[in-house]
Amino acid sequence: MNKKNSIEVKNLSFSYQEETILDNISFSIEKKDLVAIIGHNGSGKSTLVKLLLNLLPSKKGIIKTSGSIAYIPQKFNQDINFPAKVKEILELECCDCDLRGDVVKSLSIENLIDKQFKNLSGGQQQRVMIALSLLSNPNILILDEPTVGVDTTTQEEFYKLLKKINKDRDLTILFVTHDTGMISNYFTKTLCVGNKEVHIDNAKNTNTLLHSVYGDNFHELHHHHHNHEENKK
Repeated sequence: MNKKNSIEVKNLSFSYQEETILDNISFSIEKKDLVAIIGHNGSGKSTLVKLLLNLLPSKKGIIKTSGSIAYIPQKFNQDINFPAKVKEILELECCDCDLRGDVVKSLSIENLIDKQFKNLSGGQQQRVMIALSLLSNPNILILDEPTVGVDTTTQEEFYKLLKKINKDRDLTILFVTHDTGMISNYFTKTLCVGNKEVHIDNAKNTNTLLHSVYGDNFHELHHHHHNHEENKK
């Protein structure tokens, strides 16, 4: 494995029964990259993440990762359904008080420590979940659409926080999202999943990348997300 890379995928294919989702894909992600993973609903983004996390068996191809991976799912607030204070949640993951204090301070959640997690705002819950993930000292952090359902201001704060973590902790971050408008401002790379393929490029070239994968239909990506959310209400 190239020492510069955090993730290397070679000739990977995956199918659900007879339906091919990913067909002979290869790509690499360098250490310290901040990567947006995009693609239409059903394109294979979640499947790719599960393969990287070893939650699905990669029957054909090779996946190599450097170090440990922390994962924050989209529905994280449902995963912690017991009445617990923030400090109690963080203590479950790490017994190193110095590390816990450092993480709490770096994410500016000192004022949340004695509050019930379920009573926090969406943005506050995001910060706590990132803190929890960092306590395992991961090399790679994967987040699955954590900004769904939060307002624009909270989204912006979250992207800035990710960029800060990426820089301060030399952490490789993969972020699944439908919101393509902010990618070039906060991310270094864009990984686009579509047509059973994966393409990766500089974040500044996101629109060009989308057009090459989806043609003139790439404009539907962002709107498709909002329609999907409306349908769930």
